[in-house]
Amino acid sequence: MANNGELASFFLKNRVILGSSSKWRRKILEGQGCPCGVISPDIDEKQIRHDDPSILVTMIAHKKADACLEHLTKVSPRCVFPEGYVYRTPQDISEAGENGQDEAMAEDSDAVLPSYHSWSICSDQVVVFKGEIREKPANREEAEAFLRDYSGSSEPAHIIVAVVLVNTYSKMRLEYVDKAMVWFRHMPDAAIKAILDDGMVMTSAGGLVVDDDIMSTYVDRIEGSRDCLMGLPMAVVSQLIKEAVEREGGSCSIGVRKCMRCTDRPA
Repeated sequence: MANNGELASFFLKNRVILGSSSKWRRKILEGQGCPCGVISPDIDEKQIRHDDPSILVTMIAHKKADACLEHLTKVSPRCVFPEGYVYRTPQDISEAGENGQDEAMAEDSDAVLPSYHSWSICSDQVVVFKGEIREKPANREEAEAFLRDYSGSSEPAHIIVAVVLVNTYSKMRLEYVDKAMVWFRHMPDAAIKAILDDGMVMTSAGGLVVDDDIMSTYVDRIEGSRDCLMGLPMAVVSQLIKEAVEREGGSCSIGVRKCMRCTDRPA
């Protein structure tokens, strides 16, 4: 897609689900004006292993996508999408036609989501430091060891992120692996303690939270996109959506139409 405005327009006109419990990934989307539904995939990532970090994150991202698809068969729309968003079914779309009046579903509908078309975005991230694959720290001690490794090191922390885009109706999937590197200046003991006390390092692969108020002040250099470091590279998301739309023959080709807020419903 050409620009952020075009990407935001896609999110506004289509039902997009973020398959993640990460507040950082949602923050990235919201920061670019991209509203989305949210599902937290219930998978055991530790059961998925591979020595190649790129393959590992891709496998986990696909498992998250599988979990999202399964979850969508069991929940009503209001459990997934932002409050106030209502959507039409394929039957509504067919009956309305290109020039028909838009009709929104009742906001309290209990219809399960597979009766409509939507897109899901799932991603996974690991950090590789000196050849070691690092996921979320198991405890405070491991998180501290990670931070001390990065502190003042001439070696960068390599961030590997896989993004999987799924059309939940056609089941078409696209994937891409993005990479970035980050170097840190020396972090004094007091800074490391403050970062650990905040607790956010426990929620991020490799204990890296470059958007943290304290940790960010010690970032020396970044190669790659900052949102890759945060777990959702938007340039990749945009490219995958562009490719998916082209493959599907246009974002409206399978019945996806503008979502309407409940306040937009005809009187």
